[in-house]
Amino acid sequence: MMLLMLLLIPIEVSLSSQANAAKTGSTCKKLNAKGWDGDNPIVCKKNKSGKLVWTKFKIATAQAPTPTPTPTPTPKPMLTKHKITINLSEINETLPSTDPQAIYYCNIGGRYYKDIGATTGVEIRDGSGNLLATGMLGPATVIDLPGQKVGSCIFAPVLEVVKSDFYQIKVGTRYNKSFSFADLERDKWEIQLYIGS
Repeated sequence: MMLLMLLLIPIEVSLSSQANAAKTGSTCKKLNAKGWDGDNPIVCKKNKSGKLVWTKFKIATAQAPTPTPTPTPTPKPMLTKHKITINLSEINETLPSTDPQAIYYCNIGGRYYKDIGATTGVEIRDGSGNLLATGMLGPATVIDLPGQKVGSCIFAPVLEVVKSDFYQIKVGTRYNKSFSFADLERDKWEIQLYIGS
């Protein structure tokens, strides 16, 4: 037992002397030697004067890369849209409006203009020929003109287009007319077309 105590005493003295010798800021002998100041790791480094001193051990931490900011997309300019109403009148083309078959004849193609009816295609192109809108004439209404014994077929499709200097309107194979932006603005975006007399 006595021998064990004698062996432990030198170890404790040795450990306490090492702990006392290694203090942050005190001089050390070997560059990059490592030690402890209490619970803090320290390392032997040269100070600004060139002396070897115990310095706090700095653990290198990996820095996350700085994220590249995501560029904010430039908003696309809003395109102004206009609704063009095409009022196409087929004069004296069907039965009087009082006849229940009058609208039917308009929609399938009247007496004289068989190619004009509810399913007749409508196209609007810009001044360069680019297609802006397509549609159909759609269902007709029937009106009677004073002094006439027959009715007229009236179609009024509405197509939406973006701004252009010129608009080329095509209805079936009968109309292919151009209108300027100024013309349509003046006429409140309504076009009047007539077939027959």
